[in-house]
Amino acid sequence: MNVYRVQNTNFTPAHDHLVALSLDSAAARIGIAIGYPEPPTAEGGVPDPANQRSANGTDYGMTPALTVDFADLRARHGWCDHQVYILATQGRFPTGLAAPIPLFACTLTERLAPHDLAVRNQFNIIAALVVPFKASGFDDCSLLVNLPGDKGALVVDAGPEPIDHGPGSLADIWPAMLPSIRLAGPATVAAGQSAPVTVQLLDAGGSPIQRAGVEVYFEAVSGSVSKARGLTDASGACALTCSAPGLTAGDSLRVKAGFKFYPGVADLVVGVV
Repeated sequence: MNVYRVQNTNFTPAHDHLVALSLDSAAARIGIAIGYPEPPTAEGGVPDPANQRSANGTDYGMTPALTVDFADLRARHGWCDHQVYILATQGRFPTGLAAPIPLFACTLTERLAPHDLAVRNQFNIIAALVVPFKASGFDDCSLLVNLPGDKGALVVDAGPEPIDHGPGSLADIWPAMLPSIRLAGPATVAAGQSAPVTVQLLDAGGSPIQRAGVEVYFEAVSGSVSKARGLTDASGACALTCSAPGLTAGDSLRVKAGFKFYPGVADLVVGVV
């Protein structure tokens, strides 16, 4: 699993935290804890040194670690193709990280942006686990760690050396780590007739992904589709038929494709003649 260090300027200037991380690829588990700057005691020491870490000349008081178990995540409702789990603290005085939140499952109904979800629930998003596919293994996923601007620290106790991503926000970065879709079909279809549509998985650069068993969901905005969802073959493709019942010349047949909790990734418009 690749770990990315992200310097996020959206935190308030006064915010500072340390993230301690431990990755166990064999057990498919992530251990993650967050700490905050700890003021000195009256004696000039640091409270509870057993729960204290230091980095860049700052002492941080650590909250209890959260263990993220892939076997547990896989058994939950939100596990699917094209998913991001956010690891966040909540409230003004957090006592640690909350359980992983399947972002797109939670934002689907209202189509909330991650920032809006965070504001509504008083979250501080500390990390994001990016799961490209339902069948992805531990090492196929990525972990983005959110640090406050030029402050904060990421300490990896076990796992790969973090990759510096530089300034940005997590929501600007994870789309490049997730699959996309291309829809292709004829430019026109006769009124009352049907036309074939092909679907192809793509990476962020627009190149085809050859992967079987990815579930793609279809929606007819106008006209109809032959099925509500389909699985890709070994080439990362699948096919369906769109029809134009009730449409007349000059109308448009419109089809969308996406993932279980992330619809509308691709859009195809076919003119009715």
